[in-house]
Parts: sequence; C-alpha cells; structure tokens
Amino acid sequence: MQSVNGKSAASITLTAADVNAMPTSGGAFTGDFSLNGSAGAYRQWSLDVAGVKRWTFQKDDVAEPGDGSGSNFRVSSRNDDGTFRSTLIYGDRGTGQVAIGTTIPLGNARSTTAGAIAVKDVSTDPAAASGGAYFYSKSGKAFVRQGDGTVLQLDSLTAGPKNTWTPQALGFQAWSVDPASVAAPTLGRAVTIGRTYYAGIYITEPTTVGKVVVLAAGWAGSATIPAARFFTGIYNEAGARVAHSGTTALSNVEAAGQTSGTPTSVKNSHAGAVAFPLSTAVTLQPGRYWASWQMSAGQATDLYYFHVQNESGTNPSIFNLLPTAFVRNAYIEGLSGVPTSINKANMLVNHDQMIMALAV
Repeated sequence: MQSVNGKSAASITLTAADVNAMPTSGGAFTGDFSLNGSAGAYRQWSLDVAGVKRWTFQKDDVAEPGDGSGSNFRVSSRNDDGTFRSTLIYGDRGTGQVAIGTTIPLGNARSTTAGAIAVKDVSTDPAAASGGAYFYSKSGKAFVRQGDGTVLQLDSLTAGPKNTWTPQALGFQAWSVDPASVAAPTLGRAVTIGRTYYAGIYITEPTTVGKVVVLAAGWAGSATIPAARFFTGIYNEAGARVAHSGTTALSNVEAAGQTSGTPTSVKNSHAGAVAFPLSTAVTLQPGRYWASWQMSAGQATDLYYFHVQNESGTNPSIFNLLPTAFVRNAYIEGLSGVPTSINKANMLVNHDQMIMALAV
C-alpha cells in the first residue's frame, strides 16, 4: 500500500480528521449524536479520572411498556473505584417528575428533594407573578410572595383559633376588637368634629390593606349629608404615617349598612361598616399600628359610632407591659388632616373608644 486518503510515504500517519473521527483531545460535534440501544438496558456516557468513572449520565434499564414510560434519566456519582455511589438527579420520562437525591418522586409532585432545601438570600424581593408564587430568603428569613403581590413572612405566621369568628370571616383583614365582644350602649356616640380617633391594630403577618373601616351606629351617606368630610390613615408604632386617604378630604362615602343581604331594619337605621379608602393600598409588616379617622367638616350628629363605653382619664387601653407603651385607643385634638407623623405624648384617652378595622 503506497497511499491512504491521498497520503503516501514509507511510514503513513493518519489524524482523526483523516478518517472523520473525534480526536481524544476533544472537539466539537456539528450535529446530533446518539447512544443507541434496546430498551431495558442502561445507556450512558461518563466523566472519568485516570480511566475510572466519576459521573455518569444515563438512560436507566426500566422497561418501556409502550405507554410513554420507562427509560428514565439519571445523573449519578461514582466511588473512587468507579462503582455506583448515588443518584443525584432523576427524571421520570412518563410523568415528567424530577427528583433530587432519590429515584422515587413524592406523590404527584413535579419536584421532590430527599433532604432539606436551602435558599440563599436575595437582594430584592421578586416581582409578583400571576398564577404562581415565589419562595425566597431575605436577611435570613423565609418569605412567600403570592401571585396577588401579598408577601408572607413565614416566621410571623401564627396558628389562629379554629372554627371561630375572625376578621377575615367577616370580610376584614384585621380589627381593633371583635365588636361582638363589646357591651355596646343602646345609642351610638356622636363624633367630635376635628378630633382624630386612633384604634390600635395588631398585625401578625404581612397584610395588604386599602381601606380603614369604622363601625357606625348611624351614617346616611354623603348623598344625604354632602357637607361631611373625612380623613383616614395608618400609623406605625413609632408614630410615622404609612398610609392615608390623601391630602384632600373624602367627600363621597357610602351610607352604612347597605351591603347586600343586610336586614331592612338595619339598612333603614344606617348602621354598620363604613369603609374609607386609602389613596394607595399598603402591605403592613408584622407589628403594632394605629388606624386613624377624622371627620373634618359637617355636624357632630351627622355620624354616630358604636363604641367601647369607657370615658375616663385612664381607661383599660393603657394596660400593657412592654418596653415601650402602646395605647390601644386614643385621640388627638387640633390635627389638620393626616400629618406625616404624630406625637404619641399628645394622645388622650378620656373618650368613648371607636371600633375600627382594616380591609382590602
């Protein structure tokens, strides 16, 4: 033989390219390649050290019954002698389920992990995703951001009482007190024009709110009483405003007790919840807050409110044993609208306390 593939010499040396082979030093395929074989047998390629397997990418030996299942995917580690050590990633061809650290998916879960799952901190909260939710870590704490934008801090969630009335059971997000627990007087209390009322509300989990609600004993609505004007807001424990109804007083507020299904006698008396919208919804993080409410214009007899009857200089709302006192019910005179902050030292408690709630 004097020549091979156009080469001729006494001693002929061929490269991998001369015979269309992949060199052992590496190269690039420009098309698909396959490891073909029959079902029911492993097919694999590996990453080796000194000729001994360390990692294998496999089609396993599970038989194919003809329904799209079998021949599942595995990424496995190997011992120093090349024997099987563990399967790190498993993919079921039939169900599309993925498992880490096991080859047995849990129920119909799309993803299963055998062991704990760690989540590293993110620098910013993820954006809301319609139709889904994010689980993430920030400052070492676990959060869930739901598709509607609500953020739940998991260490703040508490298991509340079961089969009992909660604010959510009646359409609220939180309230200052369960009105059913209050021994209310026969008649409501007329408001004091220009007085800002505060009702303490305790938030135990991130909660999105867009309204401050007052329990009215009589309010016929702005259509009947057009001169009435209102301001509402929410303040944190430090006295800083976190939400408010705006710089212009509210002048279009629906009458109380007109919700569909309300008994006629209640509708006619205009008693019930009156919702005052905030200018922008806010998500309150766990902590103590005050809902604030002020009737800035109108007549005192335009609106009566149900109340905790306790008009005294020192009422039970001062009962606490915290490093910093938190008065659950109070009022401040002489404020214009909803200032950016309030001085807690100016709070007074010699009044009949207003019942408030927060709603979406």
